[in-house]
Amino acid sequence: MTSIMDMVSVTPIFEKFAAVPIRDTTDLVPVGRFHTALQMQDVTFAYDPNSRPILQDFSLTVAKGQKYALIGPSGSGKSTVLNLLIGNLTDYQGTLRYDQTNYRHITPDSLINQVTYLDQTPFMFNDTLKNNLTMNEPYSDETIAAVIQRVGLTDLVASLPQGLATMVEKDGRNLSGGQKQRVVLARGLLQGRQIVFMDESTTSLDPASAQAIEEMIVTDPHLTVVMVTHHLRPTIAQQMDCVIDSAEFVPA
Repeated sequence: MTSIMDMVSVTPIFEKFAAVPIRDTTDLVPVGRFHTALQMQDVTFAYDPNSRPILQDFSLTVAKGQKYALIGPSGSGKSTVLNLLIGNLTDYQGTLRYDQTNYRHITPDSLINQVTYLDQTPFMFNDTLKNNLTMNEPYSDETIAAVIQRVGLTDLVASLPQGLATMVEKDGRNLSGGQKQRVVLARGLLQGRQIVFMDESTTSLDPASAQAIEEMIVTDPHLTVVMVTHHLRPTIAQQMDCVIDSAEFVPA
């Protein structure tokens, strides 16, 4: 009976999926490894065409290896910028480019596959820790070990009786918030993703864990980072290449 109720409850969700228009990708091209910059040029966007734009003639260049912070109050458009850069929002005016390729010419999946998106609720599979890291891809033990060390999970793995074979409980209940953030980052690194978008990702963590996660990411010279936050720690701000206030999204 429980299974039947679960199946009935998800039927409306599948009906919504079926109603989503399928985008014609025939003439689009996939993008590969990130080389130079993401660019927003004179971008204007509004969720409602009859309302005031949340971005107006806004330009931003996210250069490879640089670290950017978007600050400002909730609802001011910070997450909108991330969703534009990752390709989730397409009804905009202006130009977005990935390594000089216009977003209008890019297959959506290939763009998304270049980015690790960290939010407050990282998704964990009810599977082994290794499979949560590798997504069942056949990486070598040496590659996995190197990434585990890079994201600071070495002590966790060593402390587990079954190591990487330890089962992760539903919703990652046997992992801390910070550990889940590191697992998601490790997934991206194993897949070769060098762009990290952080959408208030450390808000629900304790101050020490939040500081540790942010330090790990912004001090990695190989990562290109865009961090959305309404509380930019002074020590993290000092390591940013650019801090952008959401007041700049719409000209006064």
